[in-house]
Amino acid sequence: MPFTVVVWNVHKERDALERELAEVAARPDLVLLQEAIGPDIGPLTAQGQATQAVSFRFVREGGMTGVATWSRGPALDLSPRRTESRDLYGTPKSALLSTHPLAGGQRLLAVNVHGINLRRADLLARQLRSVEAAVAEHVGPVVVAGDFNTWSRRRFAVVEAFSRRLGLMRVFTGPDAPKLDAVFVRGLEVEHARVIETRHSDHDALVVVLRVPGTDQSSI
Repeated sequence: MPFTVVVWNVHKERDALERELAEVAARPDLVLLQEAIGPDIGPLTAQGQATQAVSFRFVREGGMTGVATWSRGPALDLSPRRTESRDLYGTPKSALLSTHPLAGGQRLLAVNVHGINLRRADLLARQLRSVEAAVAEHVGPVVVAGDFNTWSRRRFAVVEAFSRRLGLMRVFTGPDAPKLDAVFVRGLEVEHARVIETRHSDHDALVVVLRVPGTDQSSI
């Protein structure tokens, strides 16, 4: 069976999950969120396991925000990363690496990234270098996804160079591809990919259906 991955910057809006997630994907297997508030991610919490890599305290909601990764089954390994540099608002950014068992015996590495924003492109490059060795060394399928904040040519070039070094394939390409968000894969086939416009976030949700090549047992 293939597995479904959702990638979405929810813009610190709990309603994005409570009211829209079921419309985005009825039964996801892996959800990579950016700007999630706390590890409690609404309707998914009771159906699997969520982990958060904290960036900072969000005053309006009184909780911690950062990237959050949810999976239908428990992760085998978790490794949070947080930037030493901060954006112009004094906020660091975070990434979360998690390893998940696949039904065929392989292990999937998922890297959930929120790229440092409103700063020089070299600081984004430094952030990506903090996860590069883990991706390079992983034996098995890989998904690297999130909000990379690629609003300039230099920042886009940094992410492209990172993906080339690691042999990653960009899923969404062309003029209609998201400008800030991206999904990269290695060792996986893309069965279906779509961008879904959302109401409660200023980012679209990305939904990708994947399978391990040469097997029908890919589900997480």
